[in-house]
Amino acid sequence: MRSETGKVGALEYAFAGAKGFVRSNNEDNCIGLCAHGVFAVADGMGGGEAGEIASGLIVDTLRKGFGALGSDLKETFESRRELVQACLEEANDEIFEYSVRNEFNVMGSTFVGLVSDPEKPRRMAVCYVGDSRAYYFRDGDLVQVTEDHTVYNDYIRAGREAELASLSPKAQQALSRAVGVGRIVEEDWIELPLHRGDIVLLCTDGLTKMIDDKTIERILGSTSSLAGACSALLSFALSSGGRDNVTVLLVRAE
Repeated sequence: MRSETGKVGALEYAFAGAKGFVRSNNEDNCIGLCAHGVFAVADGMGGGEAGEIASGLIVDTLRKGFGALGSDLKETFESRRELVQACLEEANDEIFEYSVRNEFNVMGSTFVGLVSDPEKPRRMAVCYVGDSRAYYFRDGDLVQVTEDHTVYNDYIRAGREAELASLSPKAQQALSRAVGVGRIVEEDWIELPLHRGDIVLLCTDGLTKMIDDKTIERILGSTSSLAGACSALLSFALSSGGRDNVTVLLVRAE
């Protein structure tokens, strides 16, 4: 089990993660760059070494990219977003090339990231690829921000619901986008203006497969401690079976 907390200025975060009871290793990775207002969760795919390396390359690229910024450089909301996008593209190239060199049939990672405005910390943007999710919690209500990039959702968006019957449930839930599976990565961005006291949740599907939104809502509403809420969410997912790796990251701006 892994956990971490941090606070810089108006931003506070906490994360917790575990490999669960079925997987032999943990293919999830996450990062909290609180000083730069950037947070991310990645869920590797490909099994074993391949998935762990894929998600790790994303996190390492973000760490190096923001670590290389000079202390005298004034960060802006736009520059942070541009750097996250550049890091994602670089990681995509590295994962794809690694997969080709090692002849992996499938290697990639989901990604969900949060970027805050240094001038207005409660102004944030979410970037995502795949089925790792972002939610925000406000006044007792949990709202999903992202929309899973799955075959099922793609058919729904395209108005092709009638064709879904020809696909197996497994095929319907297959990812339609991921980092590293092709030469180009296609991410979505959503701006997220928050209110004082709002909490943003970034998580892998190891959480959302084991716990419904109402239970997440109840847990987030029952404690003011981000670390305590992370621990409670993780514990619930594990006690419900822990059939996948689980990563939970919470962010709050004052």
